[in-house]
Amino acid sequence: MPKGFRFNLQPELDRRTRVERDRQIALAAIERDRLVLEERLRAAQRDIGLAKHEVRSRLVGGGVNVPELRMQAAASLHQVGLAQRLAIELAGVYARIEQARAALLKASSDRKGVELIREKRFEEWRQEHLRRENAQLEEVASQQYFRAARDRGAQMGERP
Repeated sequence: MPKGFRFNLQPELDRRTRVERDRQIALAAIERDRLVLEERLRAAQRDIGLAKHEVRSRLVGGGVNVPELRMQAAASLHQVGLAQRLAIELAGVYARIEQARAALLKASSDRKGVELIREKRFEEWRQEHLRRENAQLEEVASQQYFRAARDRGAQMGERP
């Protein structure tokens, strides 16, 4: 913005900009939580797949060790429970993401509203500034014209 223009709502615009930035940071933190949970869920699903494969290979291999099979099944069930808890937690994170996005959208909209006011007031200020400049230029031009006319008249012997 040029020198001379002063926007009286600048503190409010600054506050709204900070709120928007805070909302962006909050959304980023939730997104980071989502990524961590998704990776943990993928790892749990891989472990479940490996456990199932291990059980199948032991059943096909011939001699079945029942206590070992029970331990393997219990570990597999534990992984399934973990995966279910992670999926529920992830659903909650998705809900928080939607809320954070809505809050960010509102903050952005609030900031843009004040920015539109600033742009409108700047344009009004600029138009007024140009009008004053033009009036000053016209005044200077008029004065120069009258001086030149007076000087021409004085050169011709006329009295002012």
